[in-house]
Amino acid sequence: MNKLGNTISSWFKNSFQAYAKESTNTIIINGKPITTTIDVGIKATKQYIARALGSATGNVWLQGGKTFAEYKAVRGGTQTLAKISTSTGTQRISTEFHHVFITQRMQRTYNLPNWAVNNRLNVWKLNTVQHSLIDPYRYNFLRAGFKPDVGWFGKYNWFTKF
Repeated sequence: MNKLGNTISSWFKNSFQAYAKESTNTIIINGKPITTTIDVGIKATKQYIARALGSATGNVWLQGGKTFAEYKAVRGGTQTLAKISTSTGTQRISTEFHHVFITQRMQRTYNLPNWAVNNRLNVWKLNTVQHSLIDPYRYNFLRAGFKPDVGWFGKYNWFTKF
């Protein structure tokens, strides 16, 4: 019985949170003030809501879809388009995939399903220069000798064909 009690206790602890919020509410009844000073309750945790919603819908909404690697393979994968010699080495220009609206970091943080993140609306197939123009993090990984030539109106821009 003790093991069952621990299991139920653990489930309850991970599913619900008790809260106590102090508040002062005063109402007047028959000319006398009556004050309440505490609000106690129980609220469901995010994990419980996700599990409950998942089991209620058969996990259809909370999982499924292609992983990012599977999605890239279906869309043709990455290919080298060109190699450009710079003063600091060779810059490889290739096809890349960019998450526009829902990033992979957001997917991990909020436990979003693959189908919501890896789709044609959210993932754009770009080349290295295009990707670095819209993603500052990607720009950091360009060769130092190549960066001065990359820009919206630079030698290598959005419309450069490779």
